[in-house]
Amino acid sequence: MKKSHTGPLWDVLDRRVVYKADPWMEVALETVETDSGHVVKDYHQLTLPDFVVVVAETVNEKVICLRQYKHGLRDVSLTFPGGMVDKGEPPINAVQRELLEETGYAAPTWHHLGSFTVHGNLGAGRGHFFSARGAFAARTPASGDLESMALELKSWKDMSHCAAAGEVKLLYHIAALRLAAPHGLLFTPITSRAAQ
Repeated sequence: MKKSHTGPLWDVLDRRVVYKADPWMEVALETVETDSGHVVKDYHQLTLPDFVVVVAETVNEKVICLRQYKHGLRDVSLTFPGGMVDKGEPPINAVQRELLEETGYAAPTWHHLGSFTVHGNLGAGRGHFFSARGAFAARTPASGDLESMALELKSWKDMSHCAAAGEVKLLYHIAALRLAAPHGLLFTPITSRAAQ
């Protein structure tokens, strides 16, 4: 059994890639031995590229967001600029590139809000979350993305209403908003008995 500073690690006894489509995804089946010695066959692992998301605020304190169709969702969602991290690319470079490509905005001040694995058992990629302040229009957007997108600038209060109304339909964008929002501004506490 392997040990780490945070607890026991499982041993990977065998790994077989069953599907691979670079750079988008890899599906593998692993045979693993748990910290208690139990052997599990066909433990699925999904490798996706790292991605970045930024909640950027303009010099006028407006949040930069995009309204776009997302095919996995089969619907339109309010989102934030972001995208895939290229192989070998530092996440800060990727997020600055994505903000500029998708919105035409650049920003002088950046904060890393954390990096998180999407799925605790499958893996499924790692998200790097950022906030940016003082964003300004630097050029015409040119993302090259498949999705058509509409740029929207919203106050923090409007963003809070949009999130509460379900307009932000993707979990990692809600997470980004929550990580970046000024204290006490996002969402209204649930106090009804039915919601407890």
